Amino acid sequence: MLQFWPRGLLLALAGLACGPVLAATLRVLVSDALPAPQLLVSNGRVAGGLVWDMSQQIAAEGGDRVEFVLLPRKRLERTLESGDFELACMLNPAWFKPGMPLRWSPPLIAMQNVLAIAPGKPNPQYLSELYGQIFSTVRGYQYPTLEQLFAAGLIQREDAPSEELMLRKLSKGRTAYGVINQLSLRWYNRRQPPELHLGEGLVLANASVSCATPSAHPRAAELHRRILRLQGSGYFEALRQRYLAR
Repeated sequence: MLQFWPRGLLLALAGLACGPVLAATLRVLVSDALPAPQLLVSNGRVAGGLVWDMSQQIAAEGGDRVEFVLLPRKRLERTLESGDFELACMLNPAWFKPGMPLRWSPPLIAMQNVLAIAPGKPNPQYLSELYGQIFSTVRGYQYPTLEQLFAAGLIQREDAPSEELMLRKLSKGRTAYGVINQLSLRWYNRRQPPELHLGEGLVLANASVSCATPSAHPRAAELHRRILRLQGSGYFEALRQRYLAR
């Protein structure tokens, strides 16, 4: 007598016979230029931060495991152009030359540049109150809302090699004001004694970061569906608020 088995049961039995299904690997590029808490590194490996959290969550939406590839800024741009990756996050399209073969997500996390204020210095209400001041900045960073003021000599910039060193310089009172990402400023303050805390002043610029996939990659559409689901759930804003409060 012939017996007919449900198709789903046959597939389940076949899966048991073949062993567990291995998770796919999601190859994620990360720029080593990202400051804390956007990126936390331990022993040369991505160990945490916003970029770690959001990449892991996007991977988990499809049951993938993540392989992080940490690259210097110039190599990152070359790899983005070559398409030898699947996902890269905490990036802004304006940071790269136009026409790169990338599919960008919508803006996911709002980023603000704010005025960082050395201990004991006044908090101005208007930027014009700071004409003649020297601003602590980071070498290689551009500050679109301030560039005209720098060019006109109304304010001056004094570069530090990194955000961390710039903030330390402000804490020591070597300059009175600086420009810093709000996330970085709050992260720094929570790790300093109260007497070294920096004030948070005027919002100087608003921007946002997104994720990118290679335009021609066969999984690009699927990854973007995952990102849109997470965005619709409020995940990215909740993640930002969590880091602002840490």
